[in-house]
Amino acid sequence: MRAVTAEVAVTGPRTVELDLMSDQRPAQRPAPRPLPGPPGEYGPPRFQEVSAGYRHWARVLLWLAIAVASLMVVAFVASVLFLVKADGDDAAYGYLAIILWFAIAAAIPVLLALGIPGIIMTRRVRQQERLSHHAVYRGAQTGER
Repeated sequence: MRAVTAEVAVTGPRTVELDLMSDQRPAQRPAPRPLPGPPGEYGPPRFQEVSAGYRHWARVLLWLAIAVASLMVVAFVASVLFLVKADGDDAAYGYLAIILWFAIAAAIPVLLALGIPGIIMTRRVRQQERLSHHAVYRGAQTGER
């Protein structure tokens, strides 16, 4: 054991003994907490139903993404036409094409922000429709015929 002296502003000098070569084991960590659910049973999480508002916003986001993508295609075609026209007649059309390219570049994050959540939400709605009780019962009845 080695003694170390340390000055503490509030209490004054104090001697602390440190055991640098200890044979003690490190403290045990607590056991991990079990997952919620019945004890001894590990299954997939329960499926949560999707609300009507969720289905509505899934459709809205998906259709907005489709509208933005179609506007981007129209803007690209118009910019190409402006470049063709700028080559022949007036250089101002070239500047319009460049402005359209900047608009397309600015619309890419908007398209991603609308499209990715819209696709994920639509997939979840479709999965819920496949796994709903009505579809399960209907599938069992059609299999019996």
